[in-house]
Amino acid sequence: MKIINSLKTDYTISELCRTFNIARSTYYYRQNSNDNQENNTKNKLYTGHHAYDKDGNLVPEHKVISLVKEYCNEFPHLGYRMVTNYLNYEKELKVNHKRIYRIMKVLDLLQEQIVPKPKNYQLKQKHELTGPNQLWEMDMVQMYIDENGQWVYMFDIIDVYTREIVGHYQSLRCRTKEALAALEQATDNRNTENLTLRTDNGTQFKSREFQRKLNELDISHERTTVNTPEENAHIESFHGTLKRSEIYRNHYSDITHCRKSIDKFIDRYNNRRPHSSVGKMPPAVYHKNILNNLVSRVKFAV
Repeated sequence: MKIINSLKTDYTISELCRTFNIARSTYYYRQNSNDNQENNTKNKLYTGHHAYDKDGNLVPEHKVISLVKEYCNEFPHLGYRMVTNYLNYEKELKVNHKRIYRIMKVLDLLQEQIVPKPKNYQLKQKHELTGPNQLWEMDMVQMYIDENGQWVYMFDIIDVYTREIVGHYQSLRCRTKEALAALEQATDNRNTENLTLRTDNGTQFKSREFQRKLNELDISHERTTVNTPEENAHIESFHGTLKRSEIYRNHYSDITHCRKSIDKFIDRYNNRRPHSSVGKMPPAVYHKNILNNLVSRVKFAV
């Protein structure tokens, strides 16, 4: 059909159909079907639902579609809810997530849905959080370097209240020394009074050197029950996002390339990516707003 359409300016439809041994009725039937399909796609995209800017002005639908394509090209891993969050936060648009879902579905940009596992676990020890730097979670994740077959290990720490990654360190080794490097980065210029650090039962976290450093910083140490990653859920959740959005989508040539790529992702995670648990703001922005009393503090148990 495409060949006939490209040649119909030089030849008649009858001549082309005879040449390609196609009945004229078949050609017109398929042509009408293609036209109807294109019209249906346009109708699905332009359904009459509207988007508005921060001043309440109507935003043209073609601009919304263009922005959706732009974000999906820049971040191919994004789902429709995260694209909506980016549009609401960065572009300051008022647009419903159902509208974005429909656009991404028609354009075949939807991601495979992640079905959460049933949450049957109940944490034994809970903390009532009222602000940043009260409870941190720490863990280790590893990445593979394709060129030389090496593993890179990263220790990272998340502030449970703001969801901000406050410290991380990558190395070809995963000793106590590397864990302490991440801890020192996190505690630099931060108030650690009344702070609890939750980790699993890794040998690095149980070492005397690590315990000595926590005592110096006056940080309480809490270890999870064996084989219960649910107790370290926030850092585990971040690792899931890190793997889906960064690690599984890249091939690292060496540790320098790996560090630059991971640092860039964490910077975007902290300062640009809207987080649904902190008012759909980036974690670092939420932390700053909390300190400046621009948003109300929320108390919750975890």
